Amino acid sequence: MITTLTCNACLNPIPLNGTRVVCRVCANYDLCSNCHTLGRSSDSHEVQHETLVLYPPTGISRDYHVPPAPPPPLPPRSNDGGETSPRSRPRPALLPTRTAAAASKLLSTNNTPTKRLKELSDAVFAHINRTYPSANQNLLNPSQVSNFYELIGRPLEGNPFGRWIGVMNAFGCSLDNMDPEVAHFYDQLAIEHSLITRAVEGASRVVLNGMPVLGHRGFRQLMVCEILEDPGRAHTFFKQLVHLAIVDDTGRAFEEVPREVFPAVPNAAFAAKLAAVIEELGGRAEVLFAKLRRENEDEGRRMWALAEQEEIARTEAAATLARIEQERASFAIAQSANQQLALMRSYDSAVQ
Repeated sequence: MITTLTCNACLNPIPLNGTRVVCRVCANYDLCSNCHTLGRSSDSHEVQHETLVLYPPTGISRDYHVPPAPPPPLPPRSNDGGETSPRSRPRPALLPTRTAAAASKLLSTNNTPTKRLKELSDAVFAHINRTYPSANQNLLNPSQVSNFYELIGRPLEGNPFGRWIGVMNAFGCSLDNMDPEVAHFYDQLAIEHSLITRAVEGASRVVLNGMPVLGHRGFRQLMVCEILEDPGRAHTFFKQLVHLAIVDDTGRAFEEVPREVFPAVPNAAFAAKLAAVIEELGGRAEVLFAKLRRENEDEGRRMWALAEQEEIARTEAAATLARIEQERASFAIAQSANQQLALMRSYDSAVQ
């Protein structure tokens, strides 16, 4: 029975209850999870080699089976009947990739997510919630979807969420102003979503049933849209997740996703539909931005008028105080004169 394993990169022991990464190309080559994540290796092992991630036994059921590491190849014998030196051993041949992963397409014939895409989508969903946490870990709000668009490499002109957020911040407006536009975007692409209450930052108010959010099903539909529009970009995004060692909620590492599981070319019909939706959103955005600009200008004029009224009030208050002081001084003079007059009358009476 194996009692201890050693990482071939850092030479530290791999605990039996820890995660072990096995190279399917190099014989008897193990990595600890830290070295695998950081891309550390030694000897002839290369980062692009196919690997298997072996997890310790847990109570979590898994829908896939991780096969054991392949046995090491027998060393070749030299002409004199003895073994060759380790340096003269030929590199082992590449082992065939598991056909199950290569054969598992991401989209069915009617462009709905397959089981494979559902698993990948749920892992991305969990990654977004961990990287950009929110109050509700089971839903993705518009800001998180904007972060997702940045992750997959969408240009700013193709990320309406990011543009809206930027404009809201520029105008100093709360993000609830963009919620109707986000909901309209989801409606046009038939993406399932729900509306929840949004707490407005910096203000003691909430917007009831106004913020559109995505659950797992809606996010899968959004992933389908991304794959149909640009399969190559989607494939690049999934490759990035592999290098980042992303794991899903069960702790399973993101496996390599071959290009063959994506459509060969973009879906022309969907691309045309999306272009029309983006164009319409651009028009709606101009209307929204003009409205916010007017409101911002109106607010500026209102604040200017309020400041002017405050200045007038301060001037009037100062004039009133000056008048009161003057009246108080006049009253004091009159009172002093009356006292002098009373003394004079008292003196005259005494003389007489």
